[in-house]
Amino acid sequence: MNIVHARLLLLLGWLGFLAAPALAAENQIASSPDDGDAHFPDGYAGEAELPPPIQRTQQIGLGAQALVQSNPYRGGDSVVMALPMLSYVGERFFVVSPRAGVHLYRQPMGGINAITDFRFKGEAFESEGFLAGMQDRKNTAMAGLDGHLRLPGRYRADLSAMTDILDRHNGQEVNLSLSRVFRMDNLMLIPAAGVVWRSADYNAYYYGVRDSEATETRPAYDPGADLEWFARLALRYDLTPNWSLASAVRVEVLGPEVRDSPIIRDDYLTTFIAGVNYFF
Repeated sequence: MNIVHARLLLLLGWLGFLAAPALAAENQIASSPDDGDAHFPDGYAGEAELPPPIQRTQQIGLGAQALVQSNPYRGGDSVVMALPMLSYVGERFFVVSPRAGVHLYRQPMGGINAITDFRFKGEAFESEGFLAGMQDRKNTAMAGLDGHLRLPGRYRADLSAMTDILDRHNGQEVNLSLSRVFRMDNLMLIPAAGVVWRSADYNAYYYGVRDSEATETRPAYDPGADLEWFARLALRYDLTPNWSLASAVRVEVLGPEVRDSPIIRDDYLTTFIAGVNYFF
């Protein structure tokens, strides 16, 4: 996928966000309580940690969320961020921040979406201490396609392929995961596990050491493509028809190419997110 195609996908994704207020009166595809579509909300896949609202009526949600993430870099502090929380799931568009997308194909058993996903990977990189003298690594946005298949027993398989669209590293990422939803009145639990493949360009940007950045204690390092494993548990609880709480915890086991980097100290990465939303 070249950069022009990727930017077109980004534009499509954010059109969903921009058009959300105008589509507020649009009716979402109806589903009975026993329909698989009612148990797995659209817009939830891949890196979208927090699931959208349980209600099947179309809504726009605004709120706030806090992110706490461990720092895999040597000498780095944990990342703590406060972020806006936007939720909108319609018949054609969805936003589950920091992800937005367009439904390209929808059937009861699955669908395909064009998606964009903002990544905060650069927040953990601090150009001081052990990393002093290295060029900053920046956040980026990824765009691509996501496909999902609903399986018996309220399971769901997700496969996404995305590429960098901000010319940070021009790398790619492929996510494959299996999830299951548990519904108990106003509570939704979604455990998931999967694998993430990241290209050599992606890993070299965030975990490599360039020749110009090498020192006696920090040798040059050029990692290749890698495969990582992750497990995630997400939940959403509807306090009222308008107020909703959501949280998620994710543990990712870094691949051998990343773990061998001289600037990496940990073998895994943990992320915790919690937020509150008000739905109109």
